[in-house]
Amino acid sequence: MLGQRFPGQVWPAIGYHPWSLAAEEVAATQIRSHLSRCVALGEVGLDYKVKVSKTLQHEVFLFIRRTRNRNPHHSPPSGPWP
Repeated sequence: MLGQRFPGQVWPAIGYHPWSLAAEEVAATQIRSHLSRCVALGEVGLDYKVKVSKTLQHEVFLFIRRTRNRNPHHSPPSGPWP
């Protein structure tokens, strides 16, 4: 992991794109196993044009939001980019 190789220079973040989802439990397990080493947790949103189930996308999206709400320091920045 680059964050371990370059501490203080690289800060890891976790996020999921709808195209890469396989199963909610896989996504949840991966997020939980890496969350303590990350500075941000995010998602790209829902994409209903891909063949990934809308239900699965919605479940993972809600899991990420619930996890982020319990860990507010993992929230994405708000407001426009500078």
